[in-house]
Amino acid sequence: MQYSEIGPGVREDYDHFSLFADTEINSTRNWMQVLYGLARANGARSIVEIGVMQGVTTSMLALALRQNGGGRLTAVDINPANLDIARARVARNGLTDLVQFVQGDSHSVATVEFDLLFIDGDHSYEGCAGDWEHWAPRAGPGGIVCIHDTRDARIARFLSEGQRFAEWQVINFDGDCGMAILRRRF
Repeated sequence: MQYSEIGPGVREDYDHFSLFADTEINSTRNWMQVLYGLARANGARSIVEIGVMQGVTTSMLALALRQNGGGRLTAVDINPANLDIARARVARNGLTDLVQFVQGDSHSVATVEFDLLFIDGDHSYEGCAGDWEHWAPRAGPGGIVCIHDTRDARIARFLSEGQRFAEWQVINFDGDCGMAILRRRF
């Protein structure tokens, strides 16, 4: 399948099955192309991923960076086993040069400015709120934050607190497991 809306004369190949063919079908796979498209369409050069699981979204986001001409993906996970699996997948996909893996609590590791942040780590209310409070201030104008699993009652509760998002446009797609896409207005 080809997508030609990235820019004038730019053809985009969205057949990325080889990056994750060895994984089970799960809800994250339904959102990977959305994340990839957001990173590409917005020219992301600095991406942060909280929660790497099997490195599938890590690979997709790193590929978007490669297609954007380079950049840095900071992939944060508290679980060293998850990081090992993600590192191996990223290496198999030839994307190691674009990813910095960080083991630690996403609420306490050093933040970096980002164009796109994907929150899919601790699925508790406190975990999501902590990720937001720690990372969202590092988004510049137009910065994008994607929060996965918004159908989870704890994440939905966090998103229902509208006062947190005064500076943000918020769209929550609650199909499947749900994902919210937030874009900083100013």
